[in-house]
Amino acid sequence: MIHYREENAYLIICPRDLIIARPREEDDSIDWLLSRKKFRKAFKRMKTNRHNNRQCSRHTYESVGQLFIKHLLQEATLDSCDEAGKICHELCLKNWNLWEIQLNLFRQYHCLRVLAKYLPIGSDNQRLLAPHLYEMVLVEFLEQDDSQGFLRTIKSLPPHLYSNNSMINHLTTKLSSQVQQDQNLLESLAEMYTYECHYQKAFFIFLQIGNAKRVFDLIWKHGLLHLLEDRFVELLELDAEETSRLLIENQDSIPCDRVIKRLRKHPRLLCAYLDRLIQRDPAACTRYHDLLFDLYAKHVPDRIVPFLRQSNYIQLEKALEVCKKQQLTKAVVFILGRMGNTHEALRIIIDKTDDINAAIDFCKEHGDADLWAELMDISVSKPNLLSKLLREVGTNATDPISLISRIPEGESIPDLVPSLVQILQDYRLMVTLEDGCRRVLNSDCYQQFGKMYRMRSRAVIVRDSERYCYSCQVPGVSTQHHQTITYGEYILFQCGHLFHTSCLDISDDYEIKNRKQLFQQVNCFFH
Repeated sequence: MIHYREENAYLIICPRDLIIARPREEDDSIDWLLSRKKFRKAFKRMKTNRHNNRQCSRHTYESVGQLFIKHLLQEATLDSCDEAGKICHELCLKNWNLWEIQLNLFRQYHCLRVLAKYLPIGSDNQRLLAPHLYEMVLVEFLEQDDSQGFLRTIKSLPPHLYSNNSMINHLTTKLSSQVQQDQNLLESLAEMYTYECHYQKAFFIFLQIGNAKRVFDLIWKHGLLHLLEDRFVELLELDAEETSRLLIENQDSIPCDRVIKRLRKHPRLLCAYLDRLIQRDPAACTRYHDLLFDLYAKHVPDRIVPFLRQSNYIQLEKALEVCKKQQLTKAVVFILGRMGNTHEALRIIIDKTDDINAAIDFCKEHGDADLWAELMDISVSKPNLLSKLLREVGTNATDPISLISRIPEGESIPDLVPSLVQILQDYRLMVTLEDGCRRVLNSDCYQQFGKMYRMRSRAVIVRDSERYCYSCQVPGVSTQHHQTITYGEYILFQCGHLFHTSCLDISDDYEIKNRKQLFQQVNCFFH
């Protein structure tokens, strides 16, 4: 073996051969990996060489990356195609000439869709591709019937990157060929109409597919109120809350009478609209309160009692008949209480609901001693109710002694001892609270009296411009005293008011002993 320095090689002489041995280069390693289809390792090695500034003479980072991408696309799996998209993005990040080459390669394998999220969109000073390349990616979504991916891409790609009119034509052609139109494609078409400022067309499509958010965004932002005239029902079914708010805030252009007339055949929608209208302004549309009450009774019974508390324009006799017919006990009780028939209302609470807490609340609300007496009489005959009454009522609304004295001797009452203990504890708490309130009241009174004394006893500044009769506004004379003293026909008070004696009901020989009568005539707090 001979070392040949000039060529950096070894000459190995054998009986029949002459072998030249040279050190292995990086290109040889890449060739070996590629020949055995180890594209992943070859690409990683090229990436390492790139970071370490090691150059190859026959291979480049881009060339090996393209071979690896092609290998991944040939595998034709979801994971391999997605990995190919990531490598393409990394490979073409600073080499814009490769984008079109790679897009055509991905198109051959019907994998353009995976590149949609990696396409340059102009952020971070990125260069943009030709519009037809973006359209080529979008068209593949339509060809592969990936409507969800098409919609997602349309929303993520800025509309100026491609021709909206061209894509609208592709979409309309695709939709016309479908027996049942795809909702995602319809929404995509509406988005494109929005980009082209065809807001009315977009509105109808969004309404058709039930996209409430986009429908009302278009109405608010682009003034499409004129489109509501014939579509009250559709919009209320789509979003009753937002539609009602829209109609209420634009009553000048869309009067509530017109809306109610249109919704007569749709009682549930009419109920939703009137509910929001009257919640905003209880005094609005008072002539429709009876109509809303009937709608509540049929569709939303839980809203009746709050509505009765809120409104004073309902015919109580008619409302009572409706509630009795619908067997709405709570509403019947409230109406009877409003009409003054509290005793019948209390009987209904006890007989039909057997709810002693509701009966106690009813008595507290009306504050009628006779009502409490009737409740106690009813409870005495029902030990279970009596036990609850003793436990709940305490000393808040009636005299516990009066209740206890009504209990028949020898009557067996469940949990009597805990109930009596609770009454005593409530009474002690009430006494403590009353004592605390009295102390606070006395302290406040002392503070207010001290404040009044300081205000009445302090000095009063009287300026020249203020020295006029407070009654007839005629200028008075100057004085340097701050007491109630007579100066001819003028009197100056501690508060700074100056009066003619002729303007007051006194004589010229005014005496201090008539001060109280004089103060009553002047009627000023700051004397």
